[in-house]
Amino acid sequence: DISPLLADGLNERDFTQGRNMFLATNCVTCHSMRGEGENIGPDLTQLGTRFSPEDMLRAIIDPSDVISDQYN
Repeated sequence: DISPLLADGLNERDFTQGRNMFLATNCVTCHSMRGEGENIGPDLTQLGTRFSPEDMLRAIIDPSDVISDQYN
């Protein structure tokens, strides 16, 4: 259940920590964000304008659950 993780919304997000996690978990090897990373998978720069916080968290937890046909 991810509901407790979303209870406070994104009000206390830390962009530096997010960037560090993006690099440490190797998301950067397939995805780009703000011009940093590779273009194998989709660019994640505008992710927050297209998906809800719940959708984004689910994709972080299980990144292979939904993959667009253009990346298969």
